[in-house]
Amino acid sequence: MIRFLFRFLGLWMIAGAFVFFVYDGTKSIADRMLYFTKVSEFWAWVHQDSLLALQPAIERHFLLRLATLQDRRRRDETCKSAAWDLREYRD
Repeated sequence: MIRFLFRFLGLWMIAGAFVFFVYDGTKSIADRMLYFTKVSEFWAWVHQDSLLALQPAIERHFLLRLATLQDRRRRDETCKSAAWDLREYRD
């Protein structure tokens, strides 16, 4: 059952990518410039209210996790540099 769900979602994602490829391709050929449509621009064009409703939830959850990952990376880098400094003093 779960495999079917993932395949179904994957199929829809590939179909959406193809639609955007054709849309951006025809726009690029007509204007002789390279265009890329952002998902947020398309979503705002289709249904602005749902995008505005989802945006605070994404900022709250995703950006919080991103900030914690960056803090962990900084702590790891400072620990590595401190360990390197200790090795220099031992020799």
